[in-house]
Amino acid sequence: MGLGELPLPLTVGLGIAAVLVLITLIWQALSSSVRSRKVRFGSIIDFGPPPKEPKPGTVVGGRYILGPALDKGNASALYEARDLSDQNRLVRRTRGEHFERIKAGAALRHPNIQAVESAVSEAGHAYLVYEPASGHPLSKFLDGLPSRRMPMDQCLQVLKGACEAVDYAHSKNVFHGHLCPPYIIIDRSQSRIKDFGIPPEPFEQDYLAPEQELGAVGADSDLFGLGACLYEMLTGEPPYQGASIEAKREGQFSPASSKVKGLPAAVDAILAQALNPEPAKRFRSAAELFQSFAKAAGK
Repeated sequence: MGLGELPLPLTVGLGIAAVLVLITLIWQALSSSVRSRKVRFGSIIDFGPPPKEPKPGTVVGGRYILGPALDKGNASALYEARDLSDQNRLVRRTRGEHFERIKAGAALRHPNIQAVESAVSEAGHAYLVYEPASGHPLSKFLDGLPSRRMPMDQCLQVLKGACEAVDYAHSKNVFHGHLCPPYIIIDRSQSRIKDFGIPPEPFEQDYLAPEQELGAVGADSDLFGLGACLYEMLTGEPPYQGASIEAKREGQFSPASSKVKGLPAAVDAILAQALNPEPAKRFRSAAELFQSFAKAAGK
């Protein structure tokens, strides 16, 4: 019996089966092609789950291809990356237990907060994905200045954007948790804050409030971090460089005026309040801190 003599239902069934086989073969070929496609990093795309220590070529969130690590710390790592349309991205990885805080920070939209394109939780890791942005970290900006010191007018410009970002985040019940110069971006005399919710690195201990070193994170600890950053902008060094938690609890740091001639006494009072070891005695908002400093600067 020829094919033309087969019953119509059987003929239709055979046709559908043939089409399904053809689709399967095409899909396998395409998958193999994509899986082995070279990316600009010179590594092979790996669509499997991210390994314990992601390597170049690992795909995160189904669309971001990790490149080489740009820096690695104890708490997080920053990678060069590209999306599947070959556009530049930056990806920061940290431990998965921090994902909820990171996701909350990623949802913030404000001119003084670096926008996050995506937050991904995968295989025990949490990832933040950014588009590359202009500007330089405050830490590097200070390194290029004599004695790493900013004049008060310039400090005021940087502090303004940082305070607006912090107050906006706090209005959404989001806390940064480790405010220090590497996370304040200077761009054409404006400032942005990045990496909300990432756990602090050991080198950031100088900027953490005493209660934060014991595990507490909140608005008051962010205000302490702003005060520590302002102190460093003015003097060139953090107020508690390598200090113990006991020194922070007792408020033992040198007045800024003892390091910078001509600094108004009012600035010492502002820094003492911002860095007060008792959270309740600090400024109640970043705006209050900024307004006090602006007044001391004669603005």
